Amino acid sequence: MAVSLLAGSMMGLASPVVVSRGLSFLIAEMTHAVVFAASGAAVLSSLMGYADLWLFVLSVVPLYLVAFLRRMGVRDDVAIGVLGSLLTSLSLILLYVALTAFGQGARLWAYMLGDPLLTTWRDVEYMAVVGAASVVPLLALFRDFVLAGLDPDYARLMGLRLALYDVALLTFIGLTAAVLIRVVGIFMVHVLLIVPGATALALGRTLAQVPVYSMGVALASMAGGMALSMAVGVAPSGLIGVVATSIYVAVIALRGPGRGPRKKSP
Repeated sequence: MAVSLLAGSMMGLASPVVVSRGLSFLIAEMTHAVVFAASGAAVLSSLMGYADLWLFVLSVVPLYLVAFLRRMGVRDDVAIGVLGSLLTSLSLILLYVALTAFGQGARLWAYMLGDPLLTTWRDVEYMAVVGAASVVPLLALFRDFVLAGLDPDYARLMGLRLALYDVALLTFIGLTAAVLIRVVGIFMVHVLLIVPGATALALGRTLAQVPVYSMGVALASMAGGMALSMAVGVAPSGLIGVVATSIYVAVIALRGPGRGPRKKSP
């Protein structure tokens, strides 16, 4: 329950900012990025320790590279394609080294599948520290982050330095991904960084409602996925994603056809 609360809070705050800022295309690259981060962390921690530090650093670096390519004028699809190819190649090399030279199969398997039911109190403490260091600043500046996404021109007129906000947001995404890898596994990180926010933006009528709905969807997905996991006896990470996506589909279906997400003014 503690892990669900902490992970749900981080997902719930990160997701609507990511979606409103138009970074869903970037989060789709997170699968390649987190495979690279997990395999690299397995190798580097075997040599020098500090697995959590390497996991965070290697989760952030690919996001910074995509942002750099965009600022250099490279199209989004080209930047994602080129970086995805590089990360896939490096991940294969690192996975081979981690498995053959350091015997890190168990760690990598845990990163692949993820399981909140296998976390320890040390993991809870780690998530609490990381969550406090990242969630508190994001919550304090949540309105500015969403404003930068919904109306960047107005945000500039208000004096917001969007480049700094983007760096802060990418750092938070990397930090959240590093935590979520331990809880839900590599393949579910990008799902849980997009779906709660998309659902909240479809439901919320005011900006204040968005983080509340997003955290509600994230927590309901965590709780529902774990309950189904215990009922049917499979890994919970995939079921958490199924529950989250089902909630989104239900929300869109209940709103009726031909009605996209509500447009809100900050």
